[in-house]
Amino acid sequence: MTPTKKIDEQTRREIAELLTEWGWSGGTDELSFLGSLYDLESLPSHDYRFRTAHRDIKQHLDFNDFEDRGWVFTDPRFEFLTGTDEVVLRFVARRLHPHVCRESHKEALLPVLNQLLAPCGYELFEQDSPTGVTKFSYRSTTNYHPPQPPSMIASSATLGDPESLRLHLKRIEQSITTDPSQAIGSSKELVEDVCAQILNARGAIVGSSDNLGQKFKAVVNALDLDKSAVPGDVKASEAATKIIRQLAGAVHSLGELRNTAGTGHGSGRVPSATPREARLAFNSAVTICEYLFGLWEEVQP
Repeated sequence: MTPTKKIDEQTRREIAELLTEWGWSGGTDELSFLGSLYDLESLPSHDYRFRTAHRDIKQHLDFNDFEDRGWVFTDPRFEFLTGTDEVVLRFVARRLHPHVCRESHKEALLPVLNQLLAPCGYELFEQDSPTGVTKFSYRSTTNYHPPQPPSMIASSATLGDPESLRLHLKRIEQSITTDPSQAIGSSKELVEDVCAQILNARGAIVGSSDNLGQKFKAVVNALDLDKSAVPGDVKASEAATKIIRQLAGAVHSLGELRNTAGTGHGSGRVPSATPREARLAFNSAVTICEYLFGLWEEVQP
């Protein structure tokens, strides 16, 4: 069990409110959900007619005796408000399990839950299982540091150094679920930086106010990509360049989305930037940067 209680009561109540709004048992019935986390046959009954919590809860669910939809959070048997951090973390991780949570609900709930847990030093993350079903787990952010050299903490990928690109992309990817807006912004900035490095190396002028589309257009001109992206085939070169230009436009548009992203929690007040958009920006950045890095190796003497 987690030895400390870093998740304060206010945060626990906010999580309880959020999950009550969305339905705390997701697509499963409440008894099955609780049974996956607690031994309901060992927990006591609050009804003198029954011996176990399982029989007690089933009776009240069958007859709709629970007036409060969030009754589970204040029931002392489940210790959501008073127990260890692990009680809360196991509960919310189970709520995001693919057998419990719709994909669209997961994409909305995950960033909000991580926003609530972040000040307490925790985050939820997707974890592959031997069965092939992606499950959710949790970890302490105060003890978790992605492997990266000190130079990568503040710097971007270095043109001509594929390993620096790999490390930088890995750092961005790890923020997709915890901070989608930041992941979008970092993806956009990475592509801009790689473009700027190419232009500087070619002696081209880069305007401080140039947006991503303008920088990429300048790269196309500097490297003559419309004619030479695919050696010996002008039409194929034009097509390849068009694809990359469209990806760059997508990253730029997602950056604009990031700038309008809100915060908050509840079914009607989720951030407008979700891991879905962050993943799109990240994958686009991967494609663009790997293409430009590979191209740079070919054009250098």
